[in-house]
Parts: sequence; C-alpha cells; structure tokens
Amino acid sequence: MEDDGGYPFRTPVSREMKKALRKAVSHFETICEVKPQKIFQEKLQDAVETWVCVVESLNDQQLRNEIVGYQKKLNFTKEVFKSMAGKSKHTFPVICLAILDKYIRNFDIKLAEPFFKLRDELLDEFNQLLGEDGIFLYPTYPDVAPYHMEMLFRPFNIGYSVIFNILGLPVTQCPLGLGDKGLPLGMQIIGAMNQDRLPMAASVELERVFGGWISPCDIRKSSIKLTEVV
Repeated sequence: MEDDGGYPFRTPVSREMKKALRKAVSHFETICEVKPQKIFQEKLQDAVETWVCVVESLNDQQLRNEIVGYQKKLNFTKEVFKSMAGKSKHTFPVICLAILDKYIRNFDIKLAEPFFKLRDELLDEFNQLLGEDGIFLYPTYPDVAPYHMEMLFRPFNIGYSVIFNILGLPVTQCPLGLGDKGLPLGMQIIGAMNQDRLPMAASVELERVFGGWISPCDIRKSSIKLTEVV
C-alpha cells in the first residue's frame, strides 16, 4: 500500500518514497515468484485519532504530572516560553503532548469508542490478510528524512507508523538507501501477530540487495583528544 489515500492534515507520500517501495515489491515478486497484492485499507486514514484514543486509555495519569515526577504541576504557558528560549528542561514536543493530554481527558469516553472498534477490526483484518507467510509493505513516513523539528508542524504524518504500535503487530523499519536529494529514506515491513521473523528476514534481504543504511555525508574520525581521568 503506497499511501493512505490522502488526508487533509497529512503530507502526500512523495514520488521517491513510492519509487523505493515499488522497487522492493518488484524484487520480492522476482525472487518469490508470487504476485504481490496491492491493497487499500481505508481504516488507516484514521490512524492518528485511533492511536491517541488508545494511548490515552492505557494511562490513567496525566502526562503533565508524570514529566515533573508528581512533585508539582507543569505550568504550560511558562514552559512554552522557556522552551522557545531554550531554557526548559522538557522538549517542546513533550510539552505539546502534555497540553493535548490535558484537553483530551475532558472528552466523553464514548466519543473514543468507535476508534477502539476500528483498532480491533484493523488487527483482525491484518492477521487474516497476512497469515503465517505474508508481509505488508507501507511507508514509514510520507517523505525522506525531515529537518530537525520539522515534524512538529506536521504532526499527523506520524499516522503512518504509530498505528502499528497500538495494533501490536511486528514491524521492522528498513532503510532503502538515499533519495534524489541524498537524504535517507525507507519503509516499514509489517507481519501478522507473532510473525516477527518475517519482517526481519525481509529487511535482511532488502539490505543485501539495496545496500541498507547509507550515510548521507562523509563520516570523519574525530580529532578530539581523550584525556584519561583517574
């Protein structure tokens, strides 16, 4: 599956990401002599909403209390300005999640029930689809490696990967070299429940054929002198 069909708040999957995925599909079709099945799972469009609802249900403590060790409450306004000045002890994404966590807990739990049902349906459908000998190839992220902090402005892009966290299916992230601009790209390989060996074996094969992880720049030895401390 090359993308989730499009979503108003998610970045479209780039051409080079789809190209890399198709190369992997073509390789497996050649060596396995099995016709690949292209699918479209519409339920994956609600990945982020489903992930948020399930994660919130697993934790009965507010994140704002957890990140300060229950010693005091986190002052959101103060921490946001401190973070902008580089003075906060907490990363900006964690502060944003704590703010989101506060307001999500005020919603009626009944509003989340459709997403729990969707999670269960997805799990059943993937287990039936993949069985004991199938793998699912899917983008990990819509584009090549993003700039630092860039993901903060595209939070819904994480839907491609976080949905499989709450499904509990085995996933292996497989690097597929560098894109057109010399930036790393890759995809995720998913197996059915307890079939961890399949996505790992598939990743090993793709690493052998396509070179696996490739450094986007020269890695030079550090010239820093180490001083023995007694």
